Amino acid sequence: MSWILSIWASGALLALCSGQSAEEEAVNRSDEFTAKPGSCPTADGLSPSSVDCEFDLDCPGWQKCCQRCGRFLCSDPTRSEQEVGFQGSFWNTTVTVKMDHQQLLSKENGLLNLTRLLQAMITGALDSEVSIFYLSSRPVHPYTVSTSLLIRSNSSLSLHSASSKLHLLLKHIPEVSSVTVQDVDECAHPALHRCSTQAHCSNTLGSYQCICQQEYLLGDPNDPGVTCTGGTGVGATAMPPVVNTTFSWMLRSTRDPSGYGTVPLGTGVTTALTNTSPVTYNSSHASLGRSSAPATSMSQAAASALPAAPCRPPRISGLWSANVTGTSMSVQWSTQIQSNQTFWVTLSKTSEVTERWETNQTMIELNGLQPGVLYNVTVTPCACGGRGSALHMMVKTDSQTLDATTRLTNIEFNQDLRNSSSQAYKNLTETFTQEIYKSLPPEIKAMVDSGQMRIEIQSFYLGSVVVNFSIIFNPSPGQAVGNVPSALVLSLMNSSKFTVDGNSTSINDFDECASGENDCSWWAICTNTWASYTCICLDGFIDNNPERPGRNCQGRALVGKLTHIVY
Repeated sequence: MSWILSIWASGALLALCSGQSAEEEAVNRSDEFTAKPGSCPTADGLSPSSVDCEFDLDCPGWQKCCQRCGRFLCSDPTRSEQEVGFQGSFWNTTVTVKMDHQQLLSKENGLLNLTRLLQAMITGALDSEVSIFYLSSRPVHPYTVSTSLLIRSNSSLSLHSASSKLHLLLKHIPEVSSVTVQDVDECAHPALHRCSTQAHCSNTLGSYQCICQQEYLLGDPNDPGVTCTGGTGVGATAMPPVVNTTFSWMLRSTRDPSGYGTVPLGTGVTTALTNTSPVTYNSSHASLGRSSAPATSMSQAAASALPAAPCRPPRISGLWSANVTGTSMSVQWSTQIQSNQTFWVTLSKTSEVTERWETNQTMIELNGLQPGVLYNVTVTPCACGGRGSALHMMVKTDSQTLDATTRLTNIEFNQDLRNSSSQAYKNLTETFTQEIYKSLPPEIKAMVDSGQMRIEIQSFYLGSVVVNFSIIFNPSPGQAVGNVPSALVLSLMNSSKFTVDGNSTSINDFDECASGENDCSWWAICTNTWASYTCICLDGFIDNNPERPGRNCQGRALVGKLTHIVY
């Protein structure tokens, strides 16, 4: 594997962080480094937005910068002709680097150069034939930037292989703080699939399938679902509706990410002893192949000749959380019950797959969690020797989160403190947290000991040593939120090892909405509050889980209909 390119990229990334000028040739190749997937629309009926642009990265979401009506405007893309017959895979990769987002945007071509460097690092790490497309960038936390890129692989690059190779970026490039590799739902993006409008598009791991609807006939057997011709549809097999499915690997895994294997239920996790989900019976299913007219011997013979329904894994039609606390949650889902079915439940957090379990129930209790962590819960149905379509949701455990800054005047800063992997960084982190713990009141110490409070170091900076850290805690009922940070600051000021500059010590709110560290639905408004946030469904949407407001918002037009989209 060629790490020369990645090491060069790391050096260039450092230069970008420190404000040095980037190479002029990057501008000349800007289209290559900022291109998003798909092609610009050509049909007159496709109206662009009113957003002016210069490059694709100027456009929100998956939109491209297209020339329309004598202007360059952001437009929804269409399938590129280059993708016809494409047999490879698409993977969504999110890379988080240590960088000030405001400083990045303030520099000329800053975002363009960051994208160029990330593409160089990923290409060097994968060491295979890939195309990389820019999707978006956003601030994740003070002094960190998260960038999403789409990887298009012409080879048989698996999710596991891509994750394992990109995981090495964390080892070789200190400026990279996390990497996430996920499957892309091609069905959700017209630029990535070729299914006919008369076909069902079903997402698969790394690809997708097109199947003509029941009333249409297959046009080209060698290219199923791309062309569906009008017809009676006699003999066609009805397929389930489009499924919004996501597969992912979170890196820095402490467990073997080699696929789904048998994992016994361990301590801290219990499954429900009874099925609490309602079983939905659709009377239309019982009437298939029957007529209200008296049965004749011919109709009986035809009915007996019909093949048995194929065995398929069950379909999950809903997924939600309940009883969420700082250290536990209940996950529940609805499905049609069938014999010998099981469900794989995967729990992961940023850059880390934590646990997997197997259960034959439709709910699971998860305990031993950390407060203030945004967990990704994925449920995959299994039966008939195969796996069905997975559903996932984000759930954040209860907590109060605050940002804090202080300055230690009796310590000299050195460059090793910029590297979170260095021994100097680890030593100062441990000493800093121990000094705070030593002078805490007994009730606050009890919170730390029980896992209800923790301190996370975000960075060390020059001057003498400036410490940026977060306070995450889950106060007990009746406990004043302000007592915890006040006790922490007082304990820090009483440190016997550090001289703390009180004028440079402050406690500030952490904005979960702006940082993306929240579990609000896409169709909800996230409102930042002191040390927390709230979610409220948008007008026109129904809250399907009032216990957790704004987490499961459904359009009124979808009420009463099955939907596979988990918000």
